[in-house]
Amino acid sequence: MKKILIVSLMLFTCMGILVACGEKNKYDEAIDSCIKHENEYWKNNFSETEAKQIKRENAEIKVYDDGKYIKLKFPEVQYETEYKKDSDGKYSLPSSDEREYIENDAKLVYYEKKGKPQKIQN
Repeated sequence: MKKILIVSLMLFTCMGILVACGEKNKYDEAIDSCIKHENEYWKNNFSETEAKQIKRENAEIKVYDDGKYIKLKFPEVQYETEYKKDSDGKYSLPSSDEREYIENDAKLVYYEKKGKPQKIQN
């Protein structure tokens, strides 16, 4: 009986660890898509050295309105940009009105700094 209890506890513990480790941020795919787009832009328009700085580990990332808008900031190259989710699910650059909305009225739902999620301060 003790062996069954020990084995069961070990199985539940392992399952819990696997579930916790496998859980991904629901915005990962969108963030990675925007970073990839920015990296390509920098490779085509700036030096290779600068383009190498355009990666998630160097960014401050803010997601607004349940993923409708994403703001990327790369402090090492003093650059920031925003993206909006289009009707087809892809991300593109927002209009100036949309940028103003992001800055002043959009609801921040996720914040990440240098690849690590941050607590959102209300």
